[in-house]
Amino acid sequence: MLIRHRGGSAAGREAAQRIADEARRGGVRVVGIRAVPAVPSRREVHFLRGGDAAEGERLASRLRSRWGNDWHVRELEAGATSSKKLAAGPIPAHTLEVWLPHR
Repeated sequence: MLIRHRGGSAAGREAAQRIADEARRGGVRVVGIRAVPAVPSRREVHFLRGGDAAEGERLASRLRSRWGNDWHVRELEAGATSSKKLAAGPIPAHTLEVWLPHR
């Protein structure tokens, strides 16, 4: 799993660390936390392959039960950077991405 948060956001960075800790407790391998310039306006779990949808739902369910927030699960859009990597070569070390909207 890769966690992405808004660059320059202390709240986003802290939330990303809490998410990583919770995911690890649930047995999910966290490969990294990355600051990015743009994030969605809502909490999202993206899965990179259709077969990972159930895993994405399980993770979102765990996060919902832990914090009670609304989490949306969806397949990564075809034009997204990670999808291009999938089409160009081997599957990355992660198959789920968590996106955090914190400012």
